Amino acid sequence: MHEGFYTARAIPYDVAVIGYHNRTVNNLRLWKAELPREEFALTPINSVEPSANLNNPYRNLIPRISLALYPDDSNFEGQQLRLMQEYFFVSAGVQSIIRTYKKSYGPDAIRDFAKHVALHINDTHPALIIPELMRILMDEEKLGWREAVKITTAAVAYTNHTVLPEAMECWPVAMFKELLPRIYMIVEEIHNRWLHVARRLYPDDEAKVANVAIIWNDRINMAHLAALGSHSVNGVAKIHTQILKSTVLREFNELFPCKINNKTNGVTHRRWLINSNPQLTNLLDETIGQGWHTDPEELSIFKEFSDNHEVQDKLAGVKRQRKIILADHIYKSYGIKLDVDSIFDVQVKRFHMYKRQLLNIFHVYHFYQELLANPSMDVYPRTFIFGGKAAASYGTAKMTIKLINEIAAKINTDQRINNKIKVVL
Repeated sequence: MHEGFYTARAIPYDVAVIGYHNRTVNNLRLWKAELPREEFALTPINSVEPSANLNNPYRNLIPRISLALYPDDSNFEGQQLRLMQEYFFVSAGVQSIIRTYKKSYGPDAIRDFAKHVALHINDTHPALIIPELMRILMDEEKLGWREAVKITTAAVAYTNHTVLPEAMECWPVAMFKELLPRIYMIVEEIHNRWLHVARRLYPDDEAKVANVAIIWNDRINMAHLAALGSHSVNGVAKIHTQILKSTVLREFNELFPCKINNKTNGVTHRRWLINSNPQLTNLLDETIGQGWHTDPEELSIFKEFSDNHEVQDKLAGVKRQRKIILADHIYKSYGIKLDVDSIFDVQVKRFHMYKRQLLNIFHVYHFYQELLANPSMDVYPRTFIFGGKAAASYGTAKMTIKLINEIAAKINTDQRINNKIKVVL
């Protein structure tokens, strides 16, 4: 039984996701956080004491939970809001899933949950689904610890997206315990039971124990919780998965050799080719037919035309047409004219030190200095295009954006280099 808790209402908003030329429509459920109904009511004008609901210390944070994903976590309130956000979406989602599951399979079918439901946690942000599912299974479905662990582990799979230690999500025990006391009890119990096993497996090696511990130095390591509480852990590229196995999750790989596997990231060709590039789509359709729309492996047929000069000329024409479209957009948006016959050197991705936009702009500036030192240097004109965003609290990434803009302003107005370089962000 919970005491002294505060409630947030999760309002579902469903978005239909329509299949491609088939009879399938999937459902994407989004959530909005609201105060409980009673907190919308004003305190009676003749009341001596204010409504107890208005004493909720998190009252002002609750509507902000679903306002923006990944809020600025550079201060205590921001970190607290992010933790609330992660739990809110996890709890709303898993409660909805279980409610739907029981309607389909019956109220007593909870022990078969993992046979019919797969819960995928994309990075550690939804990793709280592990203790939240266990809470529901134990507190509401009245299952025992071992059975709850078995069902949870069988249902959950974890995709890791980063090997950088500074990007590994960790929560201070004090904040976590105060905000989510019941969830912390479960996490702590997972940690204690696992710590007992780890120390038996690594009897005289506390460093290895620390590398698998859920709680260490008053911090909760969410990647370790996700790795332990899932039946499958994957990286998103071959080299990424190798690094997970050899360094970041080395001990987990030693203890669970079949758990860590690779799933190389991909993109949907229907959105990022058919929808975004109609000119190339038309050329492919003319050349190899439309079978590739539903079977992307048929794109390999296009290799057969690598020596066909007519097709190659058409392909070059499509490429130039797309460059004209991009150059027109940049001119309308930023007032910068580009040479569409220049080499377009493009880096579009989230701004982060490990993505190396800083190294890229250093290279651009070095190239610029070489042109100044050697005005007659024969180089093919180049346009360097950067795109992306920085996280709200990532100061270094924001400074990189500022640096790129400053260098762009300098290069783009310097007549000495005779338009051999342009830089756009």
